[in-house]
Amino acid sequence: MTAAARGGHGSTRPRGTLLRATCGELAPMARQAPFPTGVRRAHVAHRARVNAPRFENSVRAMTATGGDAVAMGWAATTGPDRDTARQLLETQLPRRWRHVQAVAAKAERISAAVPVDDRQVLVASAWLHDIGYSPDLVDTGFHPLDGGRWLRRAHHDDRVAALVAHHSCAWLEAEERGLDKVLTAEFAREDTPVTDALCFCDLTTGPDGQDFEVHARLAEIRSRYGAGHVVTRFIVRAEPEIVAAVQRTERRLAGTTRQPT
Repeated sequence: MTAAARGGHGSTRPRGTLLRATCGELAPMARQAPFPTGVRRAHVAHRARVNAPRFENSVRAMTATGGDAVAMGWAATTGPDRDTARQLLETQLPRRWRHVQAVAAKAERISAAVPVDDRQVLVASAWLHDIGYSPDLVDTGFHPLDGGRWLRRAHHDDRVAALVAHHSCAWLEAEERGLDKVLTAEFAREDTPVTDALCFCDLTTGPDGQDFEVHARLAEIRSRYGAGHVVTRFIVRAEPEIVAAVQRTERRLAGTTRQPT
């Protein structure tokens, strides 16, 4: 794996380290980055903080609380990546927002499957993995690429942007859409426990935040999109890769004990 894949394109930051900037460093970013209306101030204000948000409890609390992460005890009330995802998804795509909250909660719970230095990267990527669905961000219509591009324009951590752009075997869907050369040219793809764990969280979590066994989740996606749809074609092609990633994550979890934070 290239250095760029580990730390972002040309990054000199240690592997797995998220960008933490001062308010002074972030001010010019806020003026330059093409944030949708209402997102800039919240994102910049929170990005200037050093946060360690925690997520608790099970995704099975979804229906009992109406899908709110704070009410379910999934997440702290603040956090830059959560707030960014919420601004972009909660109002316009509430079902997608429920899915994202559950994926992020699961990422925190299974973070022992990745090295300690990568756990914050995993959770950040889980919060942000589906922001490309936001109507404010649509460019190509391929949500991993659109989300990754927006994060890069917003001066987010390069590694997180690349993980979002390639999440859940996105390179195979890019081939189906004729965007594979664009995706690989713009974002380095890593092959690490983090990519496996992000795939696990996404593809064992349903559209309303419910837990799924991976084969059942893939069947649900095929049923929802229907035969012949580009997403269905992608899922059929990607199933062996997705299942293998889930199984590797399960084996890592079986062999580890969560370390105290």
